[in-house]
Amino acid sequence: MRSDFADDFTWHQRAEWPGRAVYTVDDLPTLWEELDEVYPEFELKAVEYFEAGDAVVVEVHTSARPSSSDERVEGVIWHVWQLTDGVLQNAHVYTERSDALVAARG
Repeated sequence: MRSDFADDFTWHQRAEWPGRAVYTVDDLPTLWEELDEVYPEFELKAVEYFEAGDAVVVEVHTSARPSSSDERVEGVIWHVWQLTDGVLQNAHVYTERSDALVAARG
């Protein structure tokens, strides 16, 4: 999958994320490790994709159990993926749909 990402790809976490705000393509394994630490059990399910300008907006349903709790947390987050000629340039994660749409439209 590495070939699907631009060399300077960046992943931008939402403001509520307790870790770093930005990860490079080489940092993605670190992001997954951090997710495993914060949420030892989590599921992400993309339920809707749609184009908005040069971006693809993805509605993602989440189900997770934080490491500090026995209770699961359910929610929805929004990914905005920017592509150029089929290559992933960057991705941003948002809590609110409206923020994702504003970002996607530039």
